[in-house]
Amino acid sequence: MLWHYTSVNSLEAIVGSSIWRASSVRDMNDLDELRLGQRRLRRAVREMRAARGEFVGDLEDVVEAAVENVFETGGFGISFSRDGDDNSQWERYAGTDGVAIGVNRWHFPMLFDRTGQFSSAVDTNLMDYPLHWMTMRYTKRNQLQIARERLAAAADLMERADSDSVSFSMWQRANVSAGFALSELIISCKNRGFRSEREIRYVVGAPWDRTLIKDGPGGRRFVEVTGGAERAGHPSGSPQHSTRFTSPLPIAFVRTGPACTTRTRQYVCALLYRDYPQTAVLPSKSTLRVTTR
Repeated sequence: MLWHYTSVNSLEAIVGSSIWRASSVRDMNDLDELRLGQRRLRRAVREMRAARGEFVGDLEDVVEAAVENVFETGGFGISFSRDGDDNSQWERYAGTDGVAIGVNRWHFPMLFDRTGQFSSAVDTNLMDYPLHWMTMRYTKRNQLQIARERLAAAADLMERADSDSVSFSMWQRANVSAGFALSELIISCKNRGFRSEREIRYVVGAPWDRTLIKDGPGGRRFVEVTGGAERAGHPSGSPQHSTRFTSPLPIAFVRTGPACTTRTRQYVCALLYRDYPQTAVLPSKSTLRVTTR
């Protein structure tokens, strides 16, 4: 189970629309963390260049684009934690009178299956919404390890894409996939001081259709993630075919904050009653209950 800390007002917006907002990574990582990720990738690049003598195909251009344009190509994300009742996260993200929303990660809409392979069961544009879970890296050793692995995988992808038998569309897809993987690597590097948060992000690739990117308060950009994307019963290629309908999100639990009153818990139960009747509402057992009530 993974947990998202937020306010009661945000919970109301989420369950009322069955839409979750994924925030731009430029609003999720501070500048120092992005520079940290860039340093890890550049070190892996130096190591690969020293080992191979030269880069494969267009990989060097893809790497530099990922490093320089991570704010644009890094996509969007929703932060979750493995800890559903953590004092620091109550205080930092939800307030002691907020909530923690518990979801089953494998029931969340995504384009990758449990083995990390593309799922053929999802009817959507793989180039538009690369959805999957990303574990944050807090130590230099882990950050360098994943940098080397991602760079090697990108090199292999680009090498195969340079084959004469590969179409232009496949070559283009390889470039996009490699660039997204390297940009994601950069944003997965976090400062060691946040290690206790045990963060996992639900990552949404920046869509090619820029009209899907919306502006929120304070210029903070986001895209919308729904509980499911179902196609209308119209022929492929027709305008109606792309119509999407929202369905309930996989919210299994809602934990009310340590300072929530009985009235607040009753209000949360009422919010969930219509569309999420199976969702259990849990009380916090945080030690902050002693000092805030």
